[in-house]
Amino acid sequence: MAKKPGLSAAFTIGEQPILDVPEKPQPTTPPKATPTPLPSRRDHRANRQAFTVWLDRDLVAKIRELSRDLVTEHGRAGNSIEALVTEGIEHILAKHERS
Repeated sequence: MAKKPGLSAAFTIGEQPILDVPEKPQPTTPPKATPTPLPSRRDHRANRQAFTVWLDRDLVAKIRELSRDLVTEHGRAGNSIEALVTEGIEHILAKHERS
């Protein structure tokens, strides 16, 4: 009984086996130095905490529209949705003498 050729024998082209992986050439350029980390920027969330609320869709749409209009007229500073909500909460606290 003749011995069956191995599976690797099926993957040959002439004398060069297909499964042999040619050696990769060594890189000619030295590896780049690891970049130094940038200094940390001021965190815009410093001294802040997330406060999630559920609001009517119409109210949210009005607040977004107002914020867009104010940013268009006066620029971004102080006209974000966060600034508008903060102003509203401060008004309520002052109204109830809790500020």
